[in-house]
Amino acid sequence: MDQIRAVRPEDFIEPQMAEGTFEPIEKMNHFEKCAFTVMMRLDQRIKELREAIKGGHLKSNEVGPAEAEIRVLASKRDRVEERMFFSIHDRLDNWDKPLDVSKGWKVIIPEERGQIHVIEVQLKSPAALASIIEAVAGAAMSAQEVPGAACAKGCQIHREGNETMH
Repeated sequence: MDQIRAVRPEDFIEPQMAEGTFEPIEKMNHFEKCAFTVMMRLDQRIKELREAIKGGHLKSNEVGPAEAEIRVLASKRDRVEERMFFSIHDRLDNWDKPLDVSKGWKVIIPEERGQIHVIEVQLKSPAALASIIEAVAGAAMSAQEVPGAACAKGCQIHREGNETMH
């Protein structure tokens, strides 16, 4: 909490513009802006440590402590995020809808997205059957033949060798 209280307005890190469509409902308060800024600082430090490990910039005896620091920082980041969103939900008395934040310190209700379903089929069948399954799944995902079905941007059917189709 001391890190959150220590953030000054001139040090705020503003959220990026949210993707997709959304409904802005309110502005973030001072505490929420501070918490978001701390989250972004923690994310940056985690990124720096991961890059140092991945890039081989640490001595072998420094890797373990760096990985431990990443775990601690990630845990702190999660707790700060929980507090920020608790504050937003509580202040707006909005517990039944997901909320997010966007550029301009806006609290938003993101568009509702359909659930993602993963279907895994063993393809130990003739290639013709695999093609039929692929065609049916493709039609369902593109919502061409299934009313109410939706496909997230960029959904695809992936094959792993000749055994599995995702």
